[in-house]
Amino acid sequence: MTKQGIISYIGWIGHRNVGDEALYLANKLLFSEYHLVPYYEQPETDINLFGGGTLIPSCFNNNKIKKRKLNYAVGLGVQNPVFYNSTKRYDLRPAIYRKRLNNTIFYKGLTYTMNKLHNFNYPFGLGKKLLTKDDFHNFNKWNLNKISVRGYESRKTLAKWSGITAEVIGDPALILEPPEYFDKKENLVAINIGGIGPKWESNIVVIKKLSNVIKELKKRGYRVVIIPFHPEDVGASYLPRKLKDCQILNFLEPMDIPGLMRTLSRCKILIGERLHSLVLSAASYTPFISLEYRPKCYDFVNSVGFNRYNIRTDKINENLVLSLVNDLENNYSKIRSKLITKVNYFRKKIKSFAENVKRDIEETFG
Repeated sequence: MTKQGIISYIGWIGHRNVGDEALYLANKLLFSEYHLVPYYEQPETDINLFGGGTLIPSCFNNNKIKKRKLNYAVGLGVQNPVFYNSTKRYDLRPAIYRKRLNNTIFYKGLTYTMNKLHNFNYPFGLGKKLLTKDDFHNFNKWNLNKISVRGYESRKTLAKWSGITAEVIGDPALILEPPEYFDKKENLVAINIGGIGPKWESNIVVIKKLSNVIKELKKRGYRVVIIPFHPEDVGASYLPRKLKDCQILNFLEPMDIPGLMRTLSRCKILIGERLHSLVLSAASYTPFISLEYRPKCYDFVNSVGFNRYNIRTDKINENLVLSLVNDLENNYSKIRSKLITKVNYFRKKIKSFAENVKRDIEETFG
């Protein structure tokens, strides 16, 4: 295969994270004429494909990723500086930056430790780095051949911080489909509670609030299953005592995205924290309630018209979640029909953008 038949794929793969593996799978389907090779394998090619995920601007400031002749961004998310620069009451990063300690081994060790502690309700904040105008300026230097973003919030943030207006095509993983769509849903509710990293609220608070919701759902006759989407999620790395009566369905080992989507298609509702629990639920035509742990969740929810069913994790309370469950139950067919329409709209947008990218490659290399 010539190097024009190979694409260097940039995404966070190989970490047993359902979302990133789903994006990789989606892009392999979209660009099936090409061989997509992870960038860290240093493939011989003139083409970069940034294939989804919240990669702007941080990924474009990574010295390990080199610019090539052709560079494309497919449905990327944009990091929101308002969130990443002020996620906790006492943020330690400004002091660390003032002391010029941000590139030291001390900082790296402290980051790792505090991210691990994020499952608990500690009051201090620490992320990998503060996002600045310089980060977006460096992104602009890439001068991408074609760029599209996941949602309208990403487009707004990108325009504000970089001056670039991008096309909204939806999350690329929306093109994935379950082996079978179940129009007749079971009395089954899937729950996903995410793991470590910067969040609006810690896991310990989310678990406490959701445990009472789960009790009420069981009283209503629902079977509740916990589905981890990442090795650090509840049900994969640990199971709190409050949730010990819930069944765990683990599709991480081996990674089984079709099996996961088949299960989501059987569910009546998903209540999820991880972004791609929401995306794959939508792709399975199953209505969901988003527990927004970072702004990227709202970015997606807003794109498919599910704003009403989004709750920031620092605003969760039992009555609010149950009121949204009630609303879904009472208007289920109408809401599901609107979701299906939105998903199919974005599937067309995603495939059209991919075709434009392939056409550009063909015109460049003949």
